[in-house]
Amino acid sequence: MNERHFALPAGGAYSLTDETVSALLDTKSGDAARVYLYLLQKNGTGADKSICDRLGLSMPALSAALAALQKSGLLSERPSPVRLPSDTRPDYTGREVASHMERDLAFRHVAEETQRRLGRVFSSNDLQVLFGLYDWRGFSPGMISLLVSFCLEDAERRWGPGRPPTMRQIDKQAAVWESNGINTEEGAERYIQEKEASREAASLICRALGISGRSPSPTEERYLSEWSVMGFPVDTITLAYDKTVLKTGGLNWKYMHTILKSWKEKGLQSRDDVEKGDVRPAQAARFTQTEKSAAPAMRDKQAMENVKRYLENG
Repeated sequence: MNERHFALPAGGAYSLTDETVSALLDTKSGDAARVYLYLLQKNGTGADKSICDRLGLSMPALSAALAALQKSGLLSERPSPVRLPSDTRPDYTGREVASHMERDLAFRHVAEETQRRLGRVFSSNDLQVLFGLYDWRGFSPGMISLLVSFCLEDAERRWGPGRPPTMRQIDKQAAVWESNGINTEEGAERYIQEKEASREAASLICRALGISGRSPSPTEERYLSEWSVMGFPVDTITLAYDKTVLKTGGLNWKYMHTILKSWKEKGLQSRDDVEKGDVRPAQAARFTQTEKSAAPAMRDKQAMENVKRYLENG
């Protein structure tokens, strides 16, 4: 569900004027007051489902609360920001960004919070990149917060603590999100959860392959991701590894991928599936030939047994 964007009266980030408090009380709705506080905290942006989940409201109750707030003049719905298609971030000047920080409390909060989390004071170029996320890419403050969290965790996993990502690296990840159609906080949360599940699966596979003490290379990560998408359990991948070592003498990612890809094409998923169904034509031919060679001997043996029984009974 798309996010909704509301314009709230000016007057401070979390401070409420007497007029605002009176207006909230006049709505005679506790739900309306709670929704207002939620939107105040989220800088006027929120998806219906997120609001309902956070506040424990039904959709009709949310609609009634929003209607009461709009009727009282406490908020008015504004269209979602639309960015014109462009492959190039606008060349913001330092003066433009500084002006927005003065006028836009939401962006000022994003800038201050991001600097705190990355542990440094931003350069003019850093602020321009951050403002590009907010203005050009149209990321909400919540989206930017999730993006920074994702990049911080990724950087710590790759390089260890004490090496936070640069704003350029964060912007590069933002482009990946955008190319995957991630444009809401809910979508970002799902993406992060899926990535975490994929990493856990990759970690299990790496341990099974004897890889420890280092992170997979980009190429190795690509293979691990593809195998995860294929849905192979770890023991099937271990079997492919065993076959690869026997054939090549070591871990050959390309050869191993070829084995797994062939199993996927044959519809073989579990280790048991593979052991029963992955019979090579040459092997099948040898089995068939063995059965044919054994057939005359079996017939002769049966005939001798029939003769023996006849003589004994006679």
